[in-house]
Amino acid sequence: MFKDFLRFSELISYSYKETLSPNFLTEELRAIETYIGFQRKRFGAKLQFSLANRVNPDLGSRLPLPKWTLMTLVENIFKHGNCFLPDNPCILNLDLSENTDGKSQFTFFIKNSPDTDAVVSSTGFGINTVDRILAHHFKNDYRLQIEENDREFQLKITIGYGRDITDRTTG
Repeated sequence: MFKDFLRFSELISYSYKETLSPNFLTEELRAIETYIGFQRKRFGAKLQFSLANRVNPDLGSRLPLPKWTLMTLVENIFKHGNCFLPDNPCILNLDLSENTDGKSQFTFFIKNSPDTDAVVSSTGFGINTVDRILAHHFKNDYRLQIEENDREFQLKITIGYGRDITDRTTG
């Protein structure tokens, strides 16, 4: 219980981090993993969720990312999705690769089933807001793709980081 409380405190502290202070990919991913950990405790074996984090923490700690950008999308998985289908689990893949020329590319991928019984209807505000934030901070160095039908929702974000990444910490 003590460890859970500490992790929850870290998540809350991240929430209150000054918006204009530099934030990095590793911090956002740590918050996402903590949040999903609490959802696993909440739902137990009923939760069908696959998380693959292939991000080198050292490199990710140097790559800027506005706070709560990706977390907004992860929260939407639980708000609008059905994560309880054994034959169609929710998938969240986080990948960071580095090219030989020193450029890095981060990929965030979600696949889940929509919750047709959800009381909350989607306004698209979360995705549209994330798109605006990424456009502001990354200009043409990102791509957001959405595919959806009545059985499946997929979202993929790709962010290209150049060699000189320190000048992007404040946008």
